[in-house]
Amino acid sequence: MATAKKILWAFLKLFAFWMVFFILLRIGFLLYEAHQLKGIPFLSILSLFWHALRLDVSATSFLMLFPFALWIIQSVLPRRFFDILLQVYVSLMIFVLAAITVGEMGVFDEWKTKLHYKALIYLAHPSEIVRTAETGKTIILSIIFILFNLAGYFIWKKGFYVATAGISQKLLFTLTFILIMPVLLLIGMRGGVQPIPVNQSSCYYSRKDILNLTAVNSGWNLVHSILENNKAMGTNPFKIYPVNEATQRVQNLMNTPCDSTQRVIQQPRPNIVMIILEGWSAELSDSLGGDPGITPNLSLLAKDGLMFSQMYNSGTRSQQGIAALLSGYPAFPYSTITQHPEKYSKLPSLVKDLDSAGYNTSFCFGGALNYGNLRAYLNSCSFDRILEQRDLSSDLPSGKLGIHDEYMLPVFLGEIDQLNQPFFSALFTISTHSPYDQPMPDLFSKYTYERPYVNAAHYADKCLGDFFAKARSKPWFSNTLFILVSDHSHGTYTNRDYYDPAYNKIVCLWYGDVLDSAFRGRQIEKIGSQCDLPTTVLTQLKFNTSRYIWGKNLLNTCSPDYAYYSFEVGFGWVRPWGYYTQDTRMSAPFMQACDSTTGHSKAELETEGKSYLQLLYQDFLDR
Repeated sequence: MATAKKILWAFLKLFAFWMVFFILLRIGFLLYEAHQLKGIPFLSILSLFWHALRLDVSATSFLMLFPFALWIIQSVLPRRFFDILLQVYVSLMIFVLAAITVGEMGVFDEWKTKLHYKALIYLAHPSEIVRTAETGKTIILSIIFILFNLAGYFIWKKGFYVATAGISQKLLFTLTFILIMPVLLLIGMRGGVQPIPVNQSSCYYSRKDILNLTAVNSGWNLVHSILENNKAMGTNPFKIYPVNEATQRVQNLMNTPCDSTQRVIQQPRPNIVMIILEGWSAELSDSLGGDPGITPNLSLLAKDGLMFSQMYNSGTRSQQGIAALLSGYPAFPYSTITQHPEKYSKLPSLVKDLDSAGYNTSFCFGGALNYGNLRAYLNSCSFDRILEQRDLSSDLPSGKLGIHDEYMLPVFLGEIDQLNQPFFSALFTISTHSPYDQPMPDLFSKYTYERPYVNAAHYADKCLGDFFAKARSKPWFSNTLFILVSDHSHGTYTNRDYYDPAYNKIVCLWYGDVLDSAFRGRQIEKIGSQCDLPTTVLTQLKFNTSRYIWGKNLLNTCSPDYAYYSFEVGFGWVRPWGYYTQDTRMSAPFMQACDSTTGHSKAELETEGKSYLQLLYQDFLDR
């Protein structure tokens, strides 16, 4: 083989080796955990290898960065040393990847997750690991680890190794290799040329979590977990007060002295349709103090519905809002709960609770759910069906982010028609997210700030009006509760700062014939957030809500009035008598206000908010 092609051949064969080695590790894991696979069809198990491909390609592309650099140097300095260095590197990576896989075998039966950053924290106490390990299991895993290493090295040397020592490349080939290969590796690391880089969601395809977790590349997942937690790595950066003091303060805050729940739903088991409005600020609705005319259909629905007028987003990202809406889990700085699959099993799920009562469930989105690891999270919630753009007809008119709302809402209506009652079905809208390329002319030229966003909201509102006009003729309509709620807020024509409480207010409307007529056209003024929605809904249906520890019942007049929201590295805290917002990297608050005539103080607002964040982040670390 000509020398100009030898390094390229070596590159391709090493790439192929890593892909084969990942398959080997996965087969070993499945054989070890075979008792977890009982009752799962063989084709479902086999399909996990297909779903694993994109993340395996991403992991392999990262692994190829060092060999690529070596071969570039070797093309200029053809020394045997670089070939030896490559062999050492490959052997070391085989060792590390085998260790991660065997580590997962050791903890999977107990953790039911992939190996994550906490494993590194435990390594700080090796004696404890040795004392708690079962001798027989340790011996078996040690043998498997040795076999992985021997098999990996043998397969590489006999089937994929290409010696490159002493090869001197032609200048043209070297330059071409330097220019083209980094681009291909970058595409591989991203998992393709799509707008959102690949993540664990690409591997989630089954309701059997063992299959999803096996499909996720173990090395990629562990590195991702470490990077996601590099700000804390097991420590709480928001620990300000003694734990007992902060705990007592938050317990007093959350205390609900009585149950005076207002029953607003007339049916014991209504259907529930949740429409998650992408980025809808409260200022889009004149029912909530916004300018009239922007969302006229929402205003009409509000006149016959129940509006929660003091609702705040939990965070600034869609994945944070959806986790709050479905699991009642608040957003926090640095990361999001959806980026941590190892914690999913310890989260409550509105979907699972409804499923236990015989509800049929589905989730629809006209875009791609790999953003923020949403597909993986939604899969863990146990939806019966999850539909996104890739599952729908390519003929549906789309923008850069996905199918426009006017075409997606009829698809959603058709999906609901196929569900047996009772059902819970959710739609995540898309048109109010930039780049606002919906097929509608600009109707709001009077606005200086966020005019495209306001125009997109008017378009989305029109689509909602069309949806309800058609839904009213459906046989299931009279037994359905519709919940229209924002995933987070957004800047509007008022040009408020992102940390301002008014900026973070959102839309939350209940609508439908199942509402008691005494509550139609009314507003609930209790201060709350998206995290309170699961508790409020399930309480109406007389479910146990004890697992939703961060939520309260907004329809219980005795429940406390407060809302917490998070942004970048800060938080906001809202009470009836004032508010406090701060970037935790700064000593002074961004904004604060307190009505001193109520007997409360600014200091009280600060200590409540900081105590809440301290306990929330510790809860996240402990899950």
